[in-house]
Amino acid sequence: MQRPVALPQELSPREEDDAADSRLVQAAEAAADENEAAGSRQASPPARDPWGNSTPCCGRVLKRSPDACALVFVDVLVIVPSVFFLTQVAHDPGVRIFTAAVLVCNLLSSSFACFIDPGIIPAKPAPAGDVSSPPVVIDSTRRYCTSCNLLRPPRAAHCYVCNVCVDEYDHHCGLLGTCIGVRNYRYFVFFLFTTALLSSWVFYWTATAVMNQWTGRSFNRKKPDVVAIMRAGLLIYALVMALSIGSFACYYCYLTATDQTERENLKGLARRGPGGGCFSYAATWYRRLFGAKPTSSVSGMPHRQRSLEVV
Repeated sequence: MQRPVALPQELSPREEDDAADSRLVQAAEAAADENEAAGSRQASPPARDPWGNSTPCCGRVLKRSPDACALVFVDVLVIVPSVFFLTQVAHDPGVRIFTAAVLVCNLLSSSFACFIDPGIIPAKPAPAGDVSSPPVVIDSTRRYCTSCNLLRPPRAAHCYVCNVCVDEYDHHCGLLGTCIGVRNYRYFVFFLFTTALLSSWVFYWTATAVMNQWTGRSFNRKKPDVVAIMRAGLLIYALVMALSIGSFACYYCYLTATDQTERENLKGLARRGPGGGCFSYAATWYRRLFGAKPTSSVSGMPHRQRSLEVV
């Protein structure tokens, strides 16, 4: 037996108006909820990468800057002349051992300066709401960084290559491809000292070998061999490196003793030395190069991958 089919009841005009009004109210409430959700998503600031443009490596302990490949070029400029000196110029075992030891120290110091955290200050998320208003600055020595959304320490500065704030910011070294700050400053100074020492050492012994070969009877001045020409080229190269890097190392010896950074010295920022005579300068020099190193603030922090926004 078939059940009777219930026919739809006809609504009165008033009931139809009430139903239409209820549907309009529901649609308006849904649109308002959607606009509120979209506004909250737009107001929430994106999370900043604490590593900036660098990429953490080795368990988020070391970092690789965007131009860290420049270190390979610098190592080639140091290794190739050193290998030629060890094989074609230096014949005494003591000279070879000392040269190899200084070369290893140079490579280690440059690698540490490049891959160790220079003192990155982790960036903070942008404040929600109106961020166009100028932030409050405590005094003239502490400035607010609008890129990292933080109040920088007195000697910190923002590096626009690595896109991070670095404590005791010295400069961004294009040769090593990294920022020089409070944590890798000593390794950068060691790199300068070992490069100057290696260049002076190679220049002295190469000049001695060239003079001995020039005054020797077996040397043909009209038609010198290839090794003699390469020794002369090594002599000129070592002289240029010793003068340029040596003067730079002396400049940083002065900055280290007076407790200054290159940025402070070039910009003329008023900063007095330790005072008290040579002993105080030596103590400051020892503290900056051999004292306790501050701990990293970004070690172990996650690296947020950058995604392209689709318009």
